[in-house]
Amino acid sequence: MLDLMQLSQLVDPVRCRATAASELGSIGFVDRSARFVLGRLGMESLLEDGSTISRYRDFSRVSRWQWIDKQVTSFLENYPNGQGIEVDGGLSTRFHRISELLSWPRFSWKTINTHDVVDCIQYVFPQLDNCSNAACGSPASEWTKNVCWQEKLTRIVIIGEQRPTTKWEAFVTTCEDIEKKMRADSPELHILLSHSIENFQVRLKQSNLNVQIYSQMPAVVYKRSKLLNIFNQALKVNKKNQIQCHHLIVSPPKE
Repeated sequence: MLDLMQLSQLVDPVRCRATAASELGSIGFVDRSARFVLGRLGMESLLEDGSTISRYRDFSRVSRWQWIDKQVTSFLENYPNGQGIEVDGGLSTRFHRISELLSWPRFSWKTINTHDVVDCIQYVFPQLDNCSNAACGSPASEWTKNVCWQEKLTRIVIIGEQRPTTKWEAFVTTCEDIEKKMRADSPELHILLSHSIENFQVRLKQSNLNVQIYSQMPAVVYKRSKLLNIFNQALKVNKKNQIQCHHLIVSPPKE
């Protein structure tokens, strides 16, 4: 069972998405399902306006979600019968957002979270034929066990939005596990890393992983108000520490 702190951490991104249209209207991000989630949990009070500082933080997060949404939408336009998988995504509403964007959704969706989070998801969302939920003790390291690799589905996997994967060693372990499960005739696998890994591009180039960078999130700059002048140094855009997302492609092993 989730404690109060865990529930708060789970709900905060939902609050951010639900208020994005009103707080960050210029960015063009709308998530109607997030409002439904807050209502289902009896937390409509979180829809009240946030502070300027929280809007700076929210802008970064919404920009990241928006970029990932575009990558997923483009993927599903190319592979309409493909599958989306979210690992450690929490109370994600991406399936509902993407379904609204596509004229005739034929894709399937799967979320992989801890048992407590899955219990919460099943309480909030109605059961749907093309959207399933899987639970495991450690999604970040065990999610590959919840994928039917024998199915010839082209998949896109979003990793670590609720719990960021930022360690290179963990990424390597995941890729090596994937390569063991893929066969020579397996479709390529798309991966979206929702957070940056230090020196990622250099490390990837020097590695033996069968992984290529397909796309990456461009730099995002938030236009601060005068109220934040006192925080100029703390909030100054720093390319080294700035959130970056990577769209990767894992190719099947050669025969």
